[in-house]
Amino acid sequence: MSLATHHVAQHQLKFRETRMIRRMMAVALFTGIASGAQAATDYPSGYTKCVQVGSSCTMTGTRSTALGKAGSFVYATKTGNFACDLSAYPTNTFTSTAWCSYSATTTSSSSVASSATSSAASSAASSATSSTAAGASSLCVAGGTIDGVEVDCGGKTLSLKGVDGFDGCSADKEGQPSVLSLKNGAIVKNVRIAAGGGGHGISCLAGNCTLRNVVWEEVCEHAAGNYSEGGTFSIYDSTAYQMLDNAYEHGSKPDKFFQDNAFNSKMYVRNFTAIMVQSDLTATTTKDKSGKSISLAKYTSSGKILRTCGDCSSNKGGRTIDLDGLTVKYQNAAGTRLSGPGISTIVGIDTTWDSTVPSPYNVPDKAILRNLKIQDYKSGTPTVCDAYVGTRTTDASTKLGEKWKSDTAQCDVTTADVSAL
Repeated sequence: MSLATHHVAQHQLKFRETRMIRRMMAVALFTGIASGAQAATDYPSGYTKCVQVGSSCTMTGTRSTALGKAGSFVYATKTGNFACDLSAYPTNTFTSTAWCSYSATTTSSSSVASSATSSAASSAASSATSSTAAGASSLCVAGGTIDGVEVDCGGKTLSLKGVDGFDGCSADKEGQPSVLSLKNGAIVKNVRIAAGGGGHGISCLAGNCTLRNVVWEEVCEHAAGNYSEGGTFSIYDSTAYQMLDNAYEHGSKPDKFFQDNAFNSKMYVRNFTAIMVQSDLTATTTKDKSGKSISLAKYTSSGKILRTCGDCSSNKGGRTIDLDGLTVKYQNAAGTRLSGPGISTIVGIDTTWDSTVPSPYNVPDKAILRNLKIQDYKSGTPTVCDAYVGTRTTDASTKLGEKWKSDTAQCDVTTADVSAL
């Protein structure tokens, strides 16, 4: 090799070494930046990072809060200062290094079960489909169908108001659109349903469906329903508010939170809170499902937490209600506790059938009820498991009365499973 060639080779070697060093420095710099960005995702965008697990977070008002780390979160609605505890949030695998944070927007107690004015303001605050939330899936939209996938809505609020010209809640009118439709193993978590925007609720249409950490700010026709033959609709760690009046935008006279209309199906509910709210409307009139003006009525109780269909035109039985961990409360619009449970019945099922329901569909329903905590509960108020005669004739389902495990295997509940709150 000539001297000139040797110098050229050395120069090329040094050039390659320099280029390699620069690349390594760039990678190191990028890694450092990425690490900093990752640390910032210990709280969702728009939330205020508060404390780590084991400490108390100082906060005012009622807000959406998050527990999480490194871009993964679970959500819960809390009021005032709260303890940042793993057990205070939906099922999670976080450790003591996780952080609690809270949203910038407060939600007043009255807006959770709002008057006509505040409902309109709440709906206007969100878009026709939904408000924005960090990390929320694009599939999480009002009126959407989720088929076979898991969707984390990231605390997003959905409303049907304005979607395809719909008013959001048309009293108790049949045929309203569902705010979400689930199919074939779909899982939806961390979502709020706006007051006056819930329509037919969240529907399970095929296969198994799952909800986690859902808040219904006000139930319209009902919160959720199972229409999947042979399917299981599972609902975990969720809360729903029910305004006790017959206002059009509140779904007319309050009836039920959940319903199961599907043959050989199951509603599997774990840790559900139902909050009945005394109406604070000042109007004297409203309208019925046909749009006719009627007098506004106010009530002291809702209907039921859950009912299997009593008189569907194609009514079929064999449905199982498996409910473990229920809290029932009754309050005014400001959140102050009122006297009584605010509800008439926990569960209603068809334990027998009339001749309009043929074999093999005249199979008794069953309710398995555990850990029921009911405000001001006393025997018979509310009834815990009401038995009915199922039928296919409208308004002809006869009530047989409250039953216990000692009366029938179809009501698998004892007085030890119920306590006063």
